[in-house]
Amino acid sequence: MTASLREFEDQNVRSTREDAMEKTDHGLRPRRTGGPAIYLAGDSTVASRPIHEKPSFGWGSHLGAELNALVTARRVQRGLPPLTVPVCNFAQGGASTESFRESGLWGELLGLVRGGDVVLIQFGHNDAKHEHLGAGGQYRTNLIRFVDEVEAAGATPVLCTSVARRVWDGATLTDTHGRYPQVVRELATERSLSLIDLHAMTHELYERLGPEGSVDYFTHRAPSTQFPDGLQDDSHSSFLGARTIGEYVADAIVDLVLAAADASSDATESDTGGSTRRVDPITGSTIRQLTHGRAHSVHGYYDLPPWSRADGRIAFSRHRGSSDGEICVMGPDGSDLTVVARSAAMTANDGAMPQWSADGARLYFRDVDERGPLVSTVDMATGALESTPGDLRMMRPGHDELVYFTDRARRDDESVRRSKTTSGVVIRSFTDAGERTVATVQDALDLHPRRAEIADWHLYIKHTKWSRDGQRLMFVFTNEKFYDTKFAELPRVKDLYSVNADGSDLRRLGEFGNHPSWHPDGRRLLANAAFGDRPGYSLVLIDTLTGDRELAADAIGGHGHPSFSPDGRWIVVDHVINSEGIATLNLIDTTDHSIRQLVEVAVTDHSHRGTHLHPVWSHDSRSVLFASDASGYSQLCVVDI
Repeated sequence: MTASLREFEDQNVRSTREDAMEKTDHGLRPRRTGGPAIYLAGDSTVASRPIHEKPSFGWGSHLGAELNALVTARRVQRGLPPLTVPVCNFAQGGASTESFRESGLWGELLGLVRGGDVVLIQFGHNDAKHEHLGAGGQYRTNLIRFVDEVEAAGATPVLCTSVARRVWDGATLTDTHGRYPQVVRELATERSLSLIDLHAMTHELYERLGPEGSVDYFTHRAPSTQFPDGLQDDSHSSFLGARTIGEYVADAIVDLVLAAADASSDATESDTGGSTRRVDPITGSTIRQLTHGRAHSVHGYYDLPPWSRADGRIAFSRHRGSSDGEICVMGPDGSDLTVVARSAAMTANDGAMPQWSADGARLYFRDVDERGPLVSTVDMATGALESTPGDLRMMRPGHDELVYFTDRARRDDESVRRSKTTSGVVIRSFTDAGERTVATVQDALDLHPRRAEIADWHLYIKHTKWSRDGQRLMFVFTNEKFYDTKFAELPRVKDLYSVNADGSDLRRLGEFGNHPSWHPDGRRLLANAAFGDRPGYSLVLIDTLTGDRELAADAIGGHGHPSFSPDGRWIVVDHVINSEGIATLNLIDTTDHSIRQLVEVAVTDHSHRGTHLHPVWSHDSRSVLFASDASGYSQLCVVDI
């Protein structure tokens, strides 16, 4: 993922501390949800470390998100309600088995433990620095005492060996922990305790990665103002290293946690089948999370409602960070999740762009094979699949045909420059298998006031979108991002155009900023664009017949992915502050231009290789669906208006 350390730290603190725990004098208190709580006792390799202290991460800061993704997914699969398991991380940098007790942290942890809880214990890094805390002596004695006290409280102790350091002797990874991991293994065997052998797991991982490949799993920094001499810390994990270990621990204890949850007679019930609910503490809005688990769930785009008009089912894509993934369907409450097809054409932001036919009988999605791009269709009644060569952007409302644009990404620079008369906006019919080009790059160029200047530039078309009545199309004509600076084709070209479905009445609507969408009236477009003397971009309405422009809202800037509700009453728009690791959804009332903040969520990776919120309206204008990666995995959420 490509996000700053501050974003990662903010996400981790929010997802573990705010959602599951309350602060006490030394640590945290679980917000009981009816099931077990997890407690962590350990040193800096486990601790949730503040970013200003050192740019490293303990695996405990990731355990909450990873474990709860597994727990919820497994329970939903069994037809049980989701359950949040609080993870209370008492681990502290520099702690040994002795100092952890003397500091009062162990006493506070033990005072919170209840029957059925799970306590993970990992020490050794710092014990080895003290002669009197020898592996087979006081260290072992201290561990036994911890175990006895946890069992006396009716909870389950889990012993963890210390994570390995990255110390290489040539091509050989050196074991720096001596007898300490083996003592933990022996004690687990003697007492029939659960053991997570992190030393063996990490040693094998780093050895397999080698001296160079293992660097990314530790805290290494180039020289900077903060670290004039750079930083080479081969004891403490990077975000990647800590998350990898956290995933391993979650896998190791999920069965234990599920068994404890099953044994609890008052486990919290979900009120909506497969969904979970939480109240946004900032806005008071109720957020329903529909998907769970350790996979990324994404809908198509902010202009593609994922609900079927026929029965309200939601279509979406699910992937695990690769181009291969699943096309899924679920009920509007997240229940009855079903995988209906697979696609090899997934992207992080919009998956395979699944879209319903007007009658809800079929689902269209993007795919690819050795021949090239495909448009695939699954019959929802029979499961039958059909695929034909071609691209998919947007199905025409009320019709069995789609629009797409000639994809510049599949052509080299020179062919982009020379194919102006053949590249453009294409409509494909699934009724007669016919195609027609309604506008080419050359057609758009001919209407452009700078046509003589830009005639030989690298120009292309993108963002072909149907009006909601299916009568007109809009598209973007540009050389942005890929060619403008590369070939010094400046000032760049970025203009909006509209055209009728039959190719008539092609119009240039002028320059704009980004993220255009149709007004429900089928005549105007909403876009982020410059307006008068207002600084930056504004939310601007553009009349496709007259070219006139007006402000859609005057109390907010132009940003994010704005769109009108189908009834025209509201505009929803996302606003992301990457430096703070947060995003908001904002609701604009078009009758009085008042603004209400709907949701505030943490963001992990708000990039085109990560997750965009892409808020999209339900057909009845009553709900907004968005993707949130606050847990580290993109999940689909809904907020009602």
